[in-house]
Amino acid sequence: MIKLLIDHFVARKGGSIINMVSGSTLVDPIPRTFLVYSSLKVGLRAFLKGLFWEMRDKGIKSLRFCPVLSIAI
Repeated sequence: MIKLLIDHFVARKGGSIINMVSGSTLVDPIPRTFLVYSSLKVGLRAFLKGLFWEMRDKGIKSLRFCPVLSIAI
């Protein structure tokens, strides 16, 4: 979805990408019962951080929200 929208956002010189990550990404080590789920969320978190730095000068915001903690991280 991000790939489909990013060109549109660049053309408009702005936009926001918001994704949910899990509180399990903040725990070390990752809980064994959530290994696959948490691993995917850790990857998403890293991707969004890189996307933030790559797109911020183009007016595009990349945010991640952790609903368990009810804070933006």
